[in-house]
Amino acid sequence: MVSRKVNKWLGIFLMAAGIILVASGIILTFLNLREDRLAGKNAMKNLPLVIEAIEEAKADAPTVKIGDTEYPAYVGNPEMEMPVKVIDGVEYVGYISIPSQEIDLPVIAEFSYKDLNIAPTRLVGSAYLNNMTICGHNYMTHFYPIRNLESGDLVIFTDMDGNEFRYLVAAMETLGGYEYEEMVDNDYDLTLFTCTFDSRSRVTVRCVQEDENVIWTEK
Repeated sequence: MVSRKVNKWLGIFLMAAGIILVASGIILTFLNLREDRLAGKNAMKNLPLVIEAIEEAKADAPTVKIGDTEYPAYVGNPEMEMPVKVIDGVEYVGYISIPSQEIDLPVIAEFSYKDLNIAPTRLVGSAYLNNMTICGHNYMTHFYPIRNLESGDLVIFTDMDGNEFRYLVAAMETLGGYEYEEMVDNDYDLTLFTCTFDSRSRVTVRCVQEDENVIWTEK
């Protein structure tokens, strides 16, 4: 008799626990989707403002004369700071386009977890020194699609002076969450990365300038 009651209550408890777990999963999925949509909305809201600021800056962008030819100022001084523009209280360093994945996103100048919810951010480096690393959340509206990139896919970064830097995908890697040095200390001109779903690893895309030879590798 006692055993039957225990089994009955145990069954009720297990069923209730299962319902709670399922409900929690549904709520978590809903919150993640809501966060994803909000992140995409924020990025898309500011992208036109970033592009507008770039168009306005082009006419007055600094240059350097080498011989008889005018070049962007960074050509003569690649160590110079990349220009930034404050839009809606956030500093932007340019925007990134990846045609094969239909990605067009503004890029925030300095990394912070808060700003990462708005748009991809520059982690380290400079387009002028060919060592820039950009990270983004694995939102569908941000950097989730970069895991689908293939050899030779085009990646374009445009700075706030309107200088365009064109890259080709050269390598894909999966790095551990704490492999910071491996992420930023490399011979590639541009690195993009985002988290895996469990946040333990990083989907990492290595790129070289378009005019360089590309040898595809995947690790």
